[in-house]
Amino acid sequence: MLASLGLDIRAELIHPFLSHFPVALLLLVMGISPLIMLLKESSFKHNMAMVNRFMLIFGVISFIPVIITGQIAGDIVGEHICDLMVIYYHKQWAYYTAIAFILVAVLDVVTYLSAKHQQSWKFPHSWQMKVLMVTLLLLGAFCLLKTGHFGGKLVYEQGAGIENFKSTCQY
Repeated sequence: MLASLGLDIRAELIHPFLSHFPVALLLLVMGISPLIMLLKESSFKHNMAMVNRFMLIFGVISFIPVIITGQIAGDIVGEHICDLMVIYYHKQWAYYTAIAFILVAVLDVVTYLSAKHQQSWKFPHSWQMKVLMVTLLLLGAFCLLKTGHFGGKLVYEQGAGIENFKSTCQY
C-alpha cells in the first residue's frame, strides 16, 4: 500500500515512528500535572492546565494509530524473531499504559467539566482526587517504561524491523 503511494517505507517501521509522539506528550503531562496542582489559582495555572489537558487527550487519542500499527508490525516481525513472548509483553504493557492514561484523561475531563458547570454531581476537588491522579500518572509512567523496555528488547535483542539481522535463534 505504501509503495503505491510512492513511499518506500516498510510497514513495520511506521509503529516506532508514531509511538514516540504520544510517549513524549504523556511524559510531559506526567511532569507538568503535579506542578499545576502546586500552583496557586491564577490565569497562568488555568492556561497550563488547559495545555496539559489537550496534551493528555491528544496523547490518549494517539494510542489508536499506535496500537493499530503495533499490531501490523507485530504480525510482520513475529515471523522473524526468536521469542514471541517479547511481543506479547510489549503489547500487554502498551494496553496497561493506555488504560492508565485513559483513566487519567477521563478523571481530568470530568473534574474540569464539573468545576466549570457547577453541577450537583460535582466531582471531588479534594486532596484525594489529586492523590488518585498522581498515582495513576505514576502507574501510567511505569507502564510506559515497561512498554519501552520490551520494545527495545524487540529491536536490540530480537532484531525486530532490522533488515538483514543475523538471528541467533536456537531451534
